[in-house]
Amino acid sequence: MDQARRLLDSARRILILTGAGVSAESGVPTFRGPDGHWRKHKPEDLATPKAFQADPRLVWEWYGWRRQRVGACRPNPAHEAIARLALSNQDARLVTQNVDGLHELALEELASEGPPSQTSEGRSGEMSQRVLPAAPVR
Repeated sequence: MDQARRLLDSARRILILTGAGVSAESGVPTFRGPDGHWRKHKPEDLATPKAFQADPRLVWEWYGWRRQRVGACRPNPAHEAIARLALSNQDARLVTQNVDGLHELALEELASEGPPSQTSEGRSGEMSQRVLPAAPVR
């Protein structure tokens, strides 16, 4: 760990790559983890345009469940450590597949001034503000 710390401290540019595992400790269900399945449905089967076309109500309910679960989550020590690293190095960049917003929340909580506008890139979307097609009334 000491060697890793020294390397990070002396690095000019840092690229941080994260996926679902970083948010699992916060309570965000991963697609393939034990809490990933919802009503016996696999998330990878629901998170597709084909699933939405076949049963929009089911897909909306699943996204609603995920939003509710994620909305109750808070950044964990990994999010906070990444935020501290990003705030201490202007050339640090975060690339994540996560849509839970926990990296951004950790940055906002640690930042003393201004929004974390250039610290997060390459997102897959944002769960809390994602615009989805309307579900038809049945």
